Amino acid sequence: MNQFWDDFPVIRNDLQRVQQIILENVGSGNTALSQALREFAARGGKMLRPAFVLLAARVKEPRRRLFARSEALSTNDTLPEKIYRIGAAIEMLHMATLIHDDILDEARTRRRRVALYRSVGPKAAVLMGDLLFSRCFSLVADCATMENARRLAVCVTHMCAGEIEQARGVPPDQLSERDYLRRVAAKTGLLFLLSFHVGAHENGVNGYRLQALRRVGYNIGVGFQIIDDLLDFTGNEQELGKPVAGDLRQGIYTLPVIAAIRRGQGDELSRLLAGTVLDEERVQHAVALVERNGGFTYARSQAARYTARALQSARTLPQGDVRDAIVSVTRKLLDRDS
Repeated sequence: MNQFWDDFPVIRNDLQRVQQIILENVGSGNTALSQALREFAARGGKMLRPAFVLLAARVKEPRRRLFARSEALSTNDTLPEKIYRIGAAIEMLHMATLIHDDILDEARTRRRRVALYRSVGPKAAVLMGDLLFSRCFSLVADCATMENARRLAVCVTHMCAGEIEQARGVPPDQLSERDYLRRVAAKTGLLFLLSFHVGAHENGVNGYRLQALRRVGYNIGVGFQIIDDLLDFTGNEQELGKPVAGDLRQGIYTLPVIAAIRRGQGDELSRLLAGTVLDEERVQHAVALVERNGGFTYARSQAARYTARALQSARTLPQGDVRDAIVSVTRKLLDRDS
C-alpha cells in the first residue's frame, strides 16, 4: 500500500485488513501464476474504493431522539467483518479491470512495476483477471444483501458498456462533452458511487445520509477520471507506465481533446487527428494544440467543478473525523500528480 492514507491511520489499518482478505482470496498454490497474482495483489495502490466502503460504513445513523443534536462521526468504531470483505471484493473487481486494461493499452508498467501481462503473457493475465472477477462476486454473494449484489452486477454491466463505447473509435469532432461524461460515469463514476452506497447501506445507513454519500461517490469518481485523462497528457511517463498521450495514440479522445476542438480553434487539431498515421511528430503537435486551445485548462476546471459538488454533499454529513477524512481525500484527489 502506498503512502496515500498515512494521514488517516485508522483507515490505513482497516485497509491492511482488506489487503489480507484479498491475499487470502486470490488463489493458493505454488505455481508461477499463483505467485504472480499474489504479487500483483500485494502491490496495493491507493485502494480508494475499499477505503470509501469503510468510510461510508462509519457514517452511522444517530439515535432517533427528538431535538437531539446529531452524533459526531468517528473512525474509531469497530466495523462488522462483512464490511472488510465487501471492500476486498470491490478492490478485486478494480484489480481485474486494471489487468485487462493494461493488456488493451499495451501498458509497460502498473504501480511502478512491470505490468502483469508482460510477465505471464496476455492469455494467462486475462484468466487471472477473470479469477479476480469470480472471487469478487463470491465474496459479495456471501456478505452483501441480494439488493447490493444486484447493484454490483449492474455496475459491472455499465463498466463494460463504457469500455465498449470508448473502443468504438468515434472521430473527436463528432464527440460531445456529454458523450464523454456518459462514458466516464459508466467506467468510473458508478463504481465510486457503489463503494459509498454499499458500505453505508450494509452498515445500516439510510435516508438523506445515504443519498449524500452516493452523490459524493459519483462526483468524486467523475472528477477522478477527468484528472486521470488530464494526467495522460501532463503526467510523467514513468509514473503513467505508458507514453504521454497514450489515449490519443490509441484513438481514444478524452475531455482535453474534445474541449480543445469544441472551445478553441479546433479545425487544425481535427485535421491532424484525422490523418491515417499518428506518428510521434503528429502526436507532439496534437498535444501542443490541445494545450494551446485550452483543453488542459478546461478539463481541470471541470474536475474542480465535480470536486466542489462532492465537497458540497460531504458537508451535509454530521461533523466529525469521518466527514473530515472524506473532505480531505476529495481535495487531495483533485491535486494529485499520479
